Amino acid sequence: MQEEVKQDVLAVLAKAKTAVQDKDEVALVRISNETIHDASIYQDDYSTDIAVAMYALSKIMVRDSIVDFGVYVKLIDEAYESLSNDKIEEYHNVIHKLLRDIKKMDKSMSNYIQHVLSQAKLKKSAKMYDHGISIAQSASRLGVSQWQLYSYVGKTKMNDKDGSGIGNMKKRLTFARTLFKK
Repeated sequence: MQEEVKQDVLAVLAKAKTAVQDKDEVALVRISNETIHDASIYQDDYSTDIAVAMYALSKIMVRDSIVDFGVYVKLIDEAYESLSNDKIEEYHNVIHKLLRDIKKMDKSMSNYIQHVLSQAKLKKSAKMYDHGISIAQSASRLGVSQWQLYSYVGKTKMNDKDGSGIGNMKKRLTFARTLFKK
């Protein structure tokens, strides 16, 4: 693991611990988005796994206020300690345990959790695509199909933010017509 990635992940874990302790779902979404930005730059699985986990935890906080998040705080602590001590394999195992524990939540929430995790992966793949990573790489990195990602991106305004919306399309068409009149 690159030293820059390690330092970024450690900073994310520290922020995530505080956000989970405070049950601050807004902070968790922000952390998840920042982490996806890092994942887009470094293209590492360490960041993508954390981004998905934090996003899923934020959605669980919104839905269920009686969940004991102490278990997740403990796992985030373990991940932090493992990474601080350069125990990369142990860190990786703890993060995957965190994801498994999220999946294994209360039976009544299991369908919801599965949906949240799949939506988190899809949303974070779209964020990676938004940061300039190809659809294929974004989908592959987070384990979603390219078809799902194309469908999701097509439903968002993600592609319109560069100014290529309907208004600009008319301007471009007018400009193109002037080129052909000459």
